Amino acid sequence: MFNRVAYKIQFKIERFLLRGAGHQLFFIAFLIFMVALVGGIIVFIGTESFSTIFEAIWWGFLRLSDPGYLGDDEGLLCINCHNSIRICSVHGRFSSNYDSVAK
Repeated sequence: MFNRVAYKIQFKIERFLLRGAGHQLFFIAFLIFMVALVGGIIVFIGTESFSTIFEAIWWGFLRLSDPGYLGDDEGLLCINCHNSIRICSVHGRFSSNYDSVAK
């Protein structure tokens, strides 16, 4: 049952991505937003460093987009969440390069 649902989701995403470059760009922007959103929510709930949820989400986006913030974080949860966001970013870049080389 799980495989059937997973294949259906994969099929829908592939059909969406085949519509053109605009849809592909939207999909990547959506993934970036989701990683920043999840990271921001985790840090907002787990620490008291941010006064609003929007500041925490912005923190997640900045950590995803600029590796220069690596030493600015304080607190174990912020550092671990930042590292996880960076791993998602690097893994996505590596896997997309690997797929193009493999074909």
